Amino acid sequence: MSPCHSLLMIIGRTLVVTAFASSTLSVAIPTAQAAELQAEVTISIREAVAEMATAFEKRTGHKVMTTVAAPGEIVAALQAGRQADVVVVTNGALAELEDRGLVRRGGVPLASAGFGLATRSCDDVPDISTPEALRAVLLVASKVIYNDPNVTPSGQLLLRIAERLGVADQVKAKSQVVASGTNVSTLAKDTSPGIVIALSVLTQIAGHPGAKLVGPLPKELQAPVTVFAALGAHPQDEAAAQAFLQELASTEAKKAYVAIGFELE
Repeated sequence: MSPCHSLLMIIGRTLVVTAFASSTLSVAIPTAQAAELQAEVTISIREAVAEMATAFEKRTGHKVMTTVAAPGEIVAALQAGRQADVVVVTNGALAELEDRGLVRRGGVPLASAGFGLATRSCDDVPDISTPEALRAVLLVASKVIYNDPNVTPSGQLLLRIAERLGVADQVKAKSQVVASGTNVSTLAKDTSPGIVIALSVLTQIAGHPGAKLVGPLPKELQAPVTVFAALGAHPQDEAAAQAFLQELASTEAKKAYVAIGFELE
């Protein structure tokens, strides 16, 4: 047998062994499975979380399915048995979820935002820089629009402020309670006469077509909310859920929160 022929046989046997070893290794070590995460997200920060979820999906191959709702609606849904791997809610809702064992303790603070008043683009902007000025506006307004106080911090705050300023009955008489997250859009479409105002988290007012910011609430009445991210009580894929939680607390995520009007913790 010629030396060349012997060399070819050796090379052939080496390639067969290498191919077998490679196929055996691929069977022994399967590729990681992409997870499908379920995330419950509060309305006020939905745009930024959606942006980070898209980046996370592209980078990891995991899928993030988000359900956007008011904090109280998220609490009710989880209490009723809905599964969530990651939950993004305001501080009040987080405390309730932790007490009920519906999320893991140790949520990560993401960002905070205060509340303010909006009016229609065609309306004059009244002064609300002091509690007394705000009281006068609440009395003169023809309509006060706010989200359902049963499930939203903004609706709850509006009623507390009206009570504190001694105008609760007057405000209730001309109030329009709307579904969570629709207060500013309802305001923008309103065609009734007089001054129409809506209380909202500040991040939901700026840039909304048909509406404009009157201003933040006076500091004496301001009650900023902090948004937290937490793991659900029983994540389906804990490693993937933890990775998404870290994504939401990343430097890039903080830029996204600031871009929509939030302040960093």
